[in-house]
Amino acid sequence: MPSSEMLTLTTEEISIRDRNEFWATLAAPFYRLTPPTKDDVVQAHLESRMFGSFMVGRRRFSARKCVRDRAMIARNGLDGYQLDFFVKGALIGDCDGTEIKLNPGDIGVWDYAQPHKDIQSAGASVMIYMPRDQIDKATGGRSAHGTVLRAGQSSTRIITNLAFGFADVMADIPVKDAMMMDHAAIDLFAAAVAGRLPQAGTSDATMHQTVRRQIVEFIDNHLGDTELVPDMLVDHFRMSRAQLYRMFPNRNGIAQIIRERRLAAAYRNLHQSRSDSITTIAHKYGFSSSNQFLRAFRRLYGITPTEARRMPMSPLVADPDVAGLSSHLATARQNWFSAKLG
Repeated sequence: MPSSEMLTLTTEEISIRDRNEFWATLAAPFYRLTPPTKDDVVQAHLESRMFGSFMVGRRRFSARKCVRDRAMIARNGLDGYQLDFFVKGALIGDCDGTEIKLNPGDIGVWDYAQPHKDIQSAGASVMIYMPRDQIDKATGGRSAHGTVLRAGQSSTRIITNLAFGFADVMADIPVKDAMMMDHAAIDLFAAAVAGRLPQAGTSDATMHQTVRRQIVEFIDNHLGDTELVPDMLVDHFRMSRAQLYRMFPNRNGIAQIIRERRLAAAYRNLHQSRSDSITTIAHKYGFSSSNQFLRAFRRLYGITPTEARRMPMSPLVADPDVAGLSSHLATARQNWFSAKLG
């Protein structure tokens, strides 16, 4: 299905006994979804459409629990921001240590490169999913994960009207008109999110964003180098250790970022090169031994590398942008019915 077309997904077309499995399959790139108890049945309805590089969805859902952990992040490659405009229902969640509560009229912000878990009551929302670049630019690279825009605030009202306007016209708007609104709309959403973060000087934020990107790119290009430690970055970027740590205030230190990016790359390698041994992969990404790799991997993901290799890898690893997500939803629905019809 072309990404510009409307997509409707609903449990109403699924037998009651299959609804939990069906919706869990569709939700897999986002989170692990379960009903409140094993005897409950998920009820959900989603209408969505791409507007250029972002996706708009109108949703109704029954009570549910959602978990996105680090293993899921490594396994499916999804890397963008979701804004959820709550119409009905409530949510209590934990965004990697940041507690959030949402009620009707509030807007929640999730960064899908970071873990979260939440419990939602039955309700409805309008969802905007977008690539991270413009939000990161607006925030100066600071994390917006767990940000809440409260009902009644002027910025909340402005972007709520915009999001609901997209949801209202998505079935009828011509593709060329949708494409024209792409970047301007995302800039407005991004500005509203950035406005809820602690203030930072514009020049300082821009400089930090540029340097942060350079540091992360350097790390990714040297994952196999056993000399890749914070002191190597201090020397290469000619900054103090304190300056380096201030660049990443939300991530428990640069050493953890190095370790997490090594492990995420190793996780993908477990699937992409199945002939490579665990020891080979451990050395490839800078671990001194397979035992050191095993301990770090299990501590971060809660499973062993061998167990991770047995788990399916999401197709979004090859196409992790918003269009890839839209394609997943359409393909997963089609595959479900093809399998059931035999």
